[in-house]
Amino acid sequence: MKRIFCMLLAVLLFASLGTATFAEESVLDIDIMGIRMNYPEEFKELQGILEPDPSGIIAYDPDVYYMSIDYYAMSQEQLDELINKTEDELTEADYEFFLSSYGTIGEVLACEGGIETALSAFGLDELPKGMKMTEIGSADKLHYYYITQDDDEEVSGFEEKYAQEAAALKGSVLEMLKSAEYYSPVDPIAKTVGKVVRFETTDLDGNVVSSEDLFSANEITMINYWGTWCIWCVRELPELAKIHSRLQEKDCGIIGILQDGDDPEKVELAKSLMKENGTNYPNVVLSDDMSFLDMVSSFPTSFFVDREGRILCYPIAGAAVNEYEPTVDTLLAGSLPAM
Repeated sequence: MKRIFCMLLAVLLFASLGTATFAEESVLDIDIMGIRMNYPEEFKELQGILEPDPSGIIAYDPDVYYMSIDYYAMSQEQLDELINKTEDELTEADYEFFLSSYGTIGEVLACEGGIETALSAFGLDELPKGMKMTEIGSADKLHYYYITQDDDEEVSGFEEKYAQEAAALKGSVLEMLKSAEYYSPVDPIAKTVGKVVRFETTDLDGNVVSSEDLFSANEITMINYWGTWCIWCVRELPELAKIHSRLQEKDCGIIGILQDGDDPEKVELAKSLMKENGTNYPNVVLSDDMSFLDMVSSFPTSFFVDREGRILCYPIAGAAVNEYEPTVDTLLAGSLPAM
């Protein structure tokens, strides 16, 4: 149980490193959202930590972009102390402290269309009770909205000084976003579609393997980029084993790329997890010539390539076991999957 707690804390801390905190810059460009914000000087004196967490594009036709504005009810020194701990040093108390100190101030949604279109991206017909959505800007065909909840449930467990600061920040962040500059988002991952993946690495037993050998065996190969520290990656391993068996019947399959494969102990852990979960598809370690993975910020992330290693569509970010097979089936039919 302790290992699961540590893995979850590790993935949350990893996500917190994915973007710069507001306090590090006076002007912050978030290209995958198309937002340039001026960071108020008074925000640099906050007791807690304010940080953007942009997902970028989450849906096509129409395009929909998403970013949360997160708050950590702790000092930068406390966060640094957590980040610098090894997995063996992280405790259940660290996990509980981190989760009880983390909340979302508000969310930014951008889409082609009005509020109704924005809501439909989440399968909603109307705003849930207590939710407020304010238009904050536009760029080309995109309209940007700031979403907040009236209640302070997410910050109710914070120490009083942090709870008060987090509640006050909702309006302050709105004013900052209203004065921001909006431009066409840049999606670095989308640029990988159509490119050919080539690499040489080793499997988890140290045997040299090449992308050519791996991909030529399948009409379509799903590349699952994962790490032993990622709880969602580990949780989907049993289903991936079943999916791989079914894909083999269609002349397709899965390979895994282990993000933390440079650590021999993690390789052994990965092998143990694979055996425990019946995972029988090839797994290899991350290598320097896998540049197509450089912009990945979500774990797991899965790419789909043909026999030549050509990336066929936008990757799937996150554990999405219900989407993998339909994506392969759509590609086999000669179409592109909808996002």
